[in-house]
Amino acid sequence: MKTKKIKSKGKWIIVLLFSILAVGCLDKKACDIYNNNLALVKDGIEGKKGVDFRRVSDALDFFENLTGVKSTANVNYVGRFKPGKDDYRNWAAWYEKNKNRLYLDEKDGKVKLH
Repeated sequence: MKTKKIKSKGKWIIVLLFSILAVGCLDKKACDIYNNNLALVKDGIEGKKGVDFRRVSDALDFFENLTGVKSTANVNYVGRFKPGKDDYRNWAAWYEKNKNRLYLDEKDGKVKLH
């Protein structure tokens, strides 16, 4: 009887673990920051009115530093403001693969990867 209970608990732990991994994001703050930056990139690509392109440039730096995936945006004396559609696709795909590994480092306030 005890053996059945132990096996049953083990199965539930495995199911719970897979459920958490399937859901994805374990640190909501980190994922929110990532997705907010991704929305900025999308707005920059679409050329939406009122977009603060300094924030778009900061988002490009954020993604390059976190993901290691370089932007195709041209650089001029003011900065980088026009990301490409491939940038958005690459960073969105990276997120889907790695969202369960993101966390917000409380010491420096930066999103990092486990």
